Amino acid sequence: QFLLGQIPARVVLSFAEANRMYRLNYPVDLVGDTTPPTLSTVSSSPDPSGTKITWLTDEWATTQVEYGVQPGVYTGSIQDDLYAKSHTLVVSGLTEGQTYYYRAQSVDRSGRVAFSQPLSFVAQIAHMTYLPLLRR
Repeated sequence: QFLLGQIPARVVLSFAEANRMYRLNYPVDLVGDTTPPTLSTVSSSPDPSGTKITWLTDEWATTQVEYGVQPGVYTGSIQDDLYAKSHTLVVSGLTEGQTYYYRAQSVDRSGRVAFSQPLSFVAQIAHMTYLPLLRR
């Protein structure tokens, strides 16, 4: 038991396979990352389910969006804990015509956090048009 105190700090990842969950452990020192991820091309666009927020990172990182109706006051948050370089989240349950302020956030495998600049969008509903298919 006295050897347990000599184990270095570890990052724990979890993934699911069928009906089981496995924990993947690796030492933080092996990653050797001392800089946070860089977020680029942060944008928003209407989506049938709400507003889609997308961005890219220069390294594998998690995906989170904080949003609210006042600048700098983020009362809502959605996230995806899977590591990715291309990030997409859909914010739903918004009031159409309301201006929302948001910022994107990503955390890399070493626990370094990066935020985008505060941005805004006006909530719009992307209406889908369905045309009948006629066969002759």
